[in-house]
Amino acid sequence: MRRRAGRPRPFTDVRRLLPAIPGTDPARGAAPSGRRPVALGAFQAASVLAALPRVRMSAAHAIVHTLSPLLGVSHAVAHGVLCRTVMSYTAPSVGDRHALIAAALDARGTGPAAALDRVTSLLDGLGVPRGLRDAGVRRDRLPLVADALLRASGPPANPRPVRGREGLLRILGHAWSGELPANW
Repeated sequence: MRRRAGRPRPFTDVRRLLPAIPGTDPARGAAPSGRRPVALGAFQAASVLAALPRVRMSAAHAIVHTLSPLLGVSHAVAHGVLCRTVMSYTAPSVGDRHALIAAALDARGTGPAAALDRVTSLLDGLGVPRGLRDAGVRRDRLPLVADALLRASGPPANPRPVRGREGLLRILGHAWSGELPANW
């Protein structure tokens, strides 16, 4: 993918992070010492929210920002779990974007399945639990998260719309179990 002057490259700037994560740089096989590449990549990703403060968050980000403080789950762990779930949920609406993710992460294949498999592999390699249950979340606490999110900001802005409380609970239920359905 060719970069045009002044235009960001969503998803492909993730390549700045990969060399800092053990086992993600096939040429080197290990992470460099120091955290500078991770910090730079995180800064670039976060700068989008800082630059666009009135933009509503997508489902994964909105849920994490509600779930983490309410249930005491690490922000990073919650993102790891919700990333897989919401990628799966959103795939029918953004297959072209998942193809970009697959390419950026050097996945085997293209499209939503390849992108999700590669993200899952990376998260597994980092020891991120596949489900919120494995992060210590009780299933009976999920409605609290859905209700708090809806009170605070309404349904998340997502490429595939999340239909109110029931839609949030469906996503949260799969995030809790770590099992991704074949069809949403």
